[in-house]
Amino acid sequence: ITGEDPLKEARMAAEVLSNGARSIYLDVEPHSGFRQGTADDAATFGRELRRLQPNGHVILSIDPRPWMINRLPMNQFLEISDEVAPQQYWRSFNTQANYERFIETGYPAPPGGVTPEFLVEVSDAILKPFGLPIQHVGQGATPDATEFQRFIASATAVDSNYVTVWRYGVTMDDIFTLLKDTPPKLPPVEIAAQGPVSGGGGVYVVQPGDTLGAIAAQHGTTVDELVALNHLENANYLYVG
Repeated sequence: ITGEDPLKEARMAAEVLSNGARSIYLDVEPHSGFRQGTADDAATFGRELRRLQPNGHVILSIDPRPWMINRLPMNQFLEISDEVAPQQYWRSFNTQANYERFIETGYPAPPGGVTPEFLVEVSDAILKPFGLPIQHVGQGATPDATEFQRFIASATAVDSNYVTVWRYGVTMDDIFTLLKDTPPKLPPVEIAAQGPVSGGGGVYVVQPGDTLGAIAAQHGTTVDELVALNHLENANYLYVG
């Protein structure tokens, strides 16, 4: 999201969701070649995206270093977001320059440097007051899977339901296996369905690849009825199980 043409960018994002994506990540970073727009541009983007996709699941992904967050129109983007995904790149951020900047902004790193635990703790302190779920993004270019395990543990400890990784192509197979074996920290979700199931009503457990549209068709009901019956906030966002 550069902000150079917010209406065009909003329509592109809406098109992704309208073509079947269950969610979309907005990568918003105040670096050269990334975000250049103003707060007004961000507001324009948000209004257009939500006009076109009022129920689409939007995840705001940011560089979580405090001095970077301060350069972003956070209020405008968070207003249209369902979750925030801080990019926790502990190996990239573990430099002397970053170490000094963390001290300057009131978040001194521990003697071990910029660790996964430290980044998660800082993001939790800065982002939790905004009131959105925080789902951390781990550094895929990590040669030690135990490091990523520590990252998952620290994210879980501050009530993140799941983590993800950037990016395919640099992430070790061991980390993908670790992610596969670490399911989201959520209670089981059962979809109540009215219709021919069990003679007029029943329960269906969400399976991989399911959508509400497919479940509705299978059970002789509608998406709107499933949303109402199950008090779902977002028809595009289901959890397996």
